[in-house]
Amino acid sequence: MNYLVVINNIINYLEKNLGSEIDKKYISDTSALPYDIISRLFTILTGFSIHQYFRNRKLSEAAKTLSENSEVKITELAFLYGYDSLEAFNLAFRKYHGKAPSSVLKGASYNYLTPLELQLNVLGGDKLNVKIETISDLEVSALRISEAKKIKKEDIKSIWDDFKLKIDEVIDHKTIDIYEIICDDSNNVPTYYAACSKLDDKLNKKLNLKSLIIPSRQYAIFTIIGSVDDQIEKVIQNILNTFFDLEDNNKYFSPEFAYYKAGNRFDEKYEIKFCIAI
Repeated sequence: MNYLVVINNIINYLEKNLGSEIDKKYISDTSALPYDIISRLFTILTGFSIHQYFRNRKLSEAAKTLSENSEVKITELAFLYGYDSLEAFNLAFRKYHGKAPSSVLKGASYNYLTPLELQLNVLGGDKLNVKIETISDLEVSALRISEAKKIKKEDIKSIWDDFKLKIDEVIDHKTIDIYEIICDDSNNVPTYYAACSKLDDKLNKKLNLKSLIIPSRQYAIFTIIGSVDDQIEKVIQNILNTFFDLEDNNKYFSPEFAYYKAGNRFDEKYEIKFCIAI
């Protein structure tokens, strides 16, 4: 299944029905996926929930109509875009645009979200492949770094340099799988971990690592193929900014992890995988 096509079809459906309510059954039936799964995938790939995107598009088009037609009646516009009352429309409009419909009618500026067309290209054409797979429980040896929201992007390189040096005390880090993980701790707090393939208890104790299980789930898996050189690092950073924003709680999809398999990470055919639970 081509999930980019599925999401684009949903976007097209929403665009054609801005005056209606979302038909969850129709979306599920035409996508051949449960609505909660397709809704999660939509949010991961677009940054909006289906409801948020639909609402923002309604309010964007409503504001555009007001700005282009001084004769339009606000009450009629409210019903045109599926609102049950003028009061509900005014409230939603103010929340999104920061001003009343009457102000936009008189020429005030407004927010406008253009229709999305999902291509998922990063950095000038580097294609990012995505597929959905079920991953079984995965046990790793992990070092808890801190709450995810406390991690600063500028600290990530030094965190991983230190972690690889730690691993090298007992085994060459290039010969084992490496994982960058965000998952909820026992208090349901998103937590950032550096991890590697499961080590035995003796090595875990020596390195102060703990066993961590990445739970079995369906994951959206993004794959990049290429050498981990300066160019691929830029692509990785673009994905991290898009899907793994450590400073934006709205972008957490716990659990999520990046997977760097053992091997020559400078080989042009090397694969890096980013997995986000759906």
